[in-house]
Amino acid sequence: MSYLLDVICPACGKTYPADRPHNLCSCGSPLLARYDLERAKRDEALFDNGFGGIWRYHKLLPVKDTANIVTLGEGGTPVLEVPKMGNYAGLEHLYVKDEGQNPSSSFKTRGASVAISVLREFGVTDIVMDSGGNGAGAWSAYCRRGGLNAHIYMTAKAVQANQKECAIVGGDVNMCQGHTTILGRKVSESMERHPDWFDVRTMHEPYRVEGKKTIGYEIVEQFGGEVPDVILFPTAGGVGIIGIHKAIQELMELGLADKMPRMVSVQYEGCCPVVQAFEAGRDTCEVWSGPMDVIPGGLSAPKAFADRLLLGILRETGGTAVAVSKEDTVRHWRHMAQSEGLFVNPEGATTLAACEQLRKKGWLSGDERVLCVMTSNGIKYDELVREVPNLITE
Repeated sequence: MSYLLDVICPACGKTYPADRPHNLCSCGSPLLARYDLERAKRDEALFDNGFGGIWRYHKLLPVKDTANIVTLGEGGTPVLEVPKMGNYAGLEHLYVKDEGQNPSSSFKTRGASVAISVLREFGVTDIVMDSGGNGAGAWSAYCRRGGLNAHIYMTAKAVQANQKECAIVGGDVNMCQGHTTILGRKVSESMERHPDWFDVRTMHEPYRVEGKKTIGYEIVEQFGGEVPDVILFPTAGGVGIIGIHKAIQELMELGLADKMPRMVSVQYEGCCPVVQAFEAGRDTCEVWSGPMDVIPGGLSAPKAFADRLLLGILRETGGTAVAVSKEDTVRHWRHMAQSEGLFVNPEGATTLAACEQLRKKGWLSGDERVLCVMTSNGIKYDELVREVPNLITE
């Protein structure tokens, strides 16, 4: 069973029934799933139901019938203290959540598992999306697992591992030049030709974020209900931050979390529309107009679609947005591997570079508990080890 009530627009408050699939609100805003938390609060076995991974939370996920669950064993990734990395950044209590230990080696599997399970329950047969790489691999795999057809527009700059992953799984993947805005146009054009395809672009439906929110559930449980002071997340579309914030809000209402952490969005200096908007005090992002100068991977979105929601969370939680250089990212990427034995992805390493920057500015104090989310495994980026200068040696 699920305590799902309906789907609600956080912008205008309009609600939609939960018995059919939805994309955006009529006002153009993303939608979010809403649950009967008063009933859930009385459930003594809320998270004790015989399921593992993210699906131990299925009563607060939008799948009504557990027979429709599509899983490859996602979730349950560890939170690890990294004291040597913490000393490097000037922090006594630095932790990472290693999402690279998920199936397909990235956090994208969480959103794919939940969304595809919901869509399977509704009888959807085809999904269409754009991707910078990891999402394409995850959604191709889970669609194959769940019997749906995946139609994906992926940037030609995606790392080889993501391209090969899709090819082996057998998704309908179209390689395209350009960033996510251009790929998004391809998705829109394809839907004009195939109106029965379901659009699962970032925050264009309310189900992917439900999978991502399980990161927040796990973090709170792994910290024994005492939430970290600060959580940093590498940001393109912002689903990770939106999901974690939603999870902790729900847990606070259930009496299972003690506070809301300060949320920090991290981007590259060569593509930082969220950082620019936050620093300028704007409620929305302008489309990134400068040259796209990023390490190949998932942080090349010229504009976060759910920018209003994302920026609101950063301000509401007393958080911030930080832009880091590619050089600092590589330095922390290397140091994490050589000091802690963790070969993470460069996107994850941006959060480590941001920690050092925020500590030097005094925004972080040395004794706070700080958590950085590593969104993928570094092994998927092995060709970059050869391409990025001085990655292996100083």
